[in-house]
Amino acid sequence: MVKISITALALAAILAASPAAAQKDDGRGPARTRAPEAADQTLGMALMSANVSYGCNHGYGSGLLGLNSLGAGACVVTFDRDIRRCTAVASLGLSLMASTAPESILAYVSADHGDAVIVETRDVDGDYADYAFSVLVFCAQ
Repeated sequence: MVKISITALALAAILAASPAAAQKDDGRGPARTRAPEAADQTLGMALMSANVSYGCNHGYGSGLLGLNSLGAGACVVTFDRDIRRCTAVASLGLSLMASTAPESILAYVSADHGDAVIVETRDVDGDYADYAFSVLVFCAQ
């Protein structure tokens, strides 16, 4: 246990002393550094996420711009960049307001809006139903 604590403190000290940690990009936090890219842009990844409440009412996450309910069980999750060449993955969350156990979730990048993921949730009978969910979007840089 002591070894882990000492290692964690040493790592924190190294990170705090790094030039990136000392610089500010806009005065609101540490400078953001971008990982080096391969010439063919096959290495590296951008990761965006959203945790969305029951009914597509509220959400938070990395790169999340907004939410729009299309009706029961359908939610448009909008991000701050074009994600047409990205992969979206979603998982159901737990909701105390759900009356039946969730059966399925489907996430796909919108054909109409290059910055949005459509998430559909259905109940055990296959009918659209509202559930809380999380969605991750992976993009090659």
